[in-house]
Amino acid sequence: MQRSKASQSFLSILVLACAAVFALSARRPEDPPAPAAPPRPTTIVLVRHAEKDAAGDARDPGLSTEGKARAERLARMFAAAGVTHLFATEFHRTQDT
Repeated sequence: MQRSKASQSFLSILVLACAAVFALSARRPEDPPAPAAPPRPTTIVLVRHAEKDAAGDARDPGLSTEGKARAERLARMFAAAGVTHLFATEFHRTQDT
């Protein structure tokens, strides 16, 4: 079966058009790489200062015995959590917690 020149031209144009569409849809080197894994969520934990020492400085008390024990429990609890940032006020009880 012989094809006419018109059908051969049409097939040639169709093949070239398909190749062009494929080439345009392919990933270009300047495109950013796809992420390997979804980003991990950010977890924020708010902790109130531990129990303050009632006998200490009224304006800037330290921690009571119970407060120190609580602060140590918190430290053990978050030790393996991968904490990257800590924020606290300038007061002794918040810094010690």
